Amino acid sequence: MIPRATARKGILLLCFYYMAFGILTVVNVDTAPLLGGLKVYRFVYPLLCFLFVLRLFTDPFFFQQIRRWPNLNYLAILFVLAASSLYSTNARALAPTEPTGLLSILVVTLLFWLSAGQIRLPSDFEIFAKASIALSTCLSLWVVWTAAQGNFSVFRGGTGVNENYESLLMLTGAIAAFYFLVATDGLAGKLAFAGALSVILLGSGILASRGSLISAAVGSLITGFGVFARVPRRQLIVPGIFLVVLLSVLAFSPAATSVVSAFQGVEVSTLDDRTVIWQFAWRHFNGLEGLRVLFGEGLASSATALDTFMPQYANYHNDYLMWVMEHGLVGLSVFSLFLYRIGRIATATSHPQKALIQGWFAFLLIAGLSATVSSSEHLYWILLGVIVGAGCLEYSAAADSIHASLCSVSPYQNVLIARDGHHE
Repeated sequence: MIPRATARKGILLLCFYYMAFGILTVVNVDTAPLLGGLKVYRFVYPLLCFLFVLRLFTDPFFFQQIRRWPNLNYLAILFVLAASSLYSTNARALAPTEPTGLLSILVVTLLFWLSAGQIRLPSDFEIFAKASIALSTCLSLWVVWTAAQGNFSVFRGGTGVNENYESLLMLTGAIAAFYFLVATDGLAGKLAFAGALSVILLGSGILASRGSLISAAVGSLITGFGVFARVPRRQLIVPGIFLVVLLSVLAFSPAATSVVSAFQGVEVSTLDDRTVIWQFAWRHFNGLEGLRVLFGEGLASSATALDTFMPQYANYHNDYLMWVMEHGLVGLSVFSLFLYRIGRIATATSHPQKALIQGWFAFLLIAGLSATVSSSEHLYWILLGVIVGAGCLEYSAAADSIHASLCSVSPYQNVLIARDGHHE
């Protein structure tokens, strides 16, 4: 017999991993708690794997859901990563302890399947979205507190952490908070999400990561268009008032000063040397010949390619440029086709939170244009997995009820339910 609570253990475990990883890698990056020599959040990996395998044997609907995932495209990505590590110009591409090596990247990339497999019920996506708001609020409070220690005069808060990485984690929750502020019924709920959104925007503004802020703005616009079409006009009055008041207050906060300075600084003309790196990479790619054009210079080759030109930078600051440089035109095509398939899923889904799914997906796409390590990050593959897992479910109140009831019957009865559509 399978307890009903099993249906929730997967998503709750994924939320715990997401929050623990986000907090420990930002707030406690150098002294993350260890268990047996491993960082504490890494012990969740085998548990997620166990729940994924368990669902294969206990959930008859799971195979139907998996068939809708972009599995062939995803396997092609794994093959490209593995193959490119064999001819990489980086000698440490196959080193088991190298953070940018094959083993580390495969572990991170596998979070796509593991995350998608934890979405059993339509409401699981909402649980994860609210967990992302909680994480973003916690990180934002830490950023505000750190910046306050320096009287809000230290460059970008003075947290000592890559502001692009911090902002991606924080603004993911900002898009979700904006969605629930508009879509939630009840004044208390709207006040709670408005409060979370104000804290997140304050912290994100202090960090002033231009690329992340623009990406979040695009994601929020797409989310807004989607939710406005489904919400009654009278329900938009209160959120509209909240947003006007919130933006008015933030305009006089330290966040506004940081954002204005970021968009007026002398480094804006080169986007913090990004355009210089992109020009160098393009010239370098044009100089390649033969199979290097098709297959690139191998996994993690960006460090060696940039070492002679700009040794202070370890990546191309553009996800798509990284794929073409390291994996060639073949790798970029495989990666683009994978994202296209996910875009089709996000567009065609009938999920109740479809607007947020599309907003998050757009956020990741735009962030990849200027972020430092988008598709090498845990956040990237977890969000894509959650988007695909939610987007490939069947949505109706009856289906949700039947799916939940599967957790309280035997595997044999599950087969009968899947075959006949009702309990025997």
